[in-house]
Amino acid sequence: MNQTEPKILVTGFGPFAATDDNPSAVVAELLGWPFAVLPVSYEEVDDWHESNLQEPPEVLVHLGYAKRLRITPERVAKNQIGSSPDVHGFCKPGPISGLGADLVGNLWQVALRRSFIEGITEWSDDAGDYLCNYIYYQSLRRLPHCRVGFIHLPGFDVIPRETTVTEIRNLILQSL
Repeated sequence: MNQTEPKILVTGFGPFAATDDNPSAVVAELLGWPFAVLPVSYEEVDDWHESNLQEPPEVLVHLGYAKRLRITPERVAKNQIGSSPDVHGFCKPGPISGLGADLVGNLWQVALRRSFIEGITEWSDDAGDYLCNYIYYQSLRRLPHCRVGFIHLPGFDVIPRETTVTEIRNLILQSL
């Protein structure tokens, strides 16, 4: 890593459905970089992009919770919203933008070559079709000069909090 670390911003999501204590919000705060916890809302994600990214960071890492067994860095953001409503009941299934294409994350090139803690982390090309995929897609589309990545986290009952924080921090640092 360089002596001068780039400006890093990490986001996590707040509660949704039956997930009152979203692991992504907890980890975003514990990583030690500037962070934001966003409501699980399409409109509020759009508002966040508009109001808080006038001076975007050099590196933007979004975290989200998924019922998975591993920490899952996502390589691809799909141009698609599914049929699950956000916390305000809003949903408009279909393409996110008229671009038509999925977008490939631009943060993980170096990290793709690193070895992970055995059995804890695996790469994914499916960020889903909910808010996690939406924020990833919108950040890649709206911030072309920012290095953007997305990581899905399992619950702390699957991988302990301290292990999750350590692995996420190492993944980000090795991607710089």
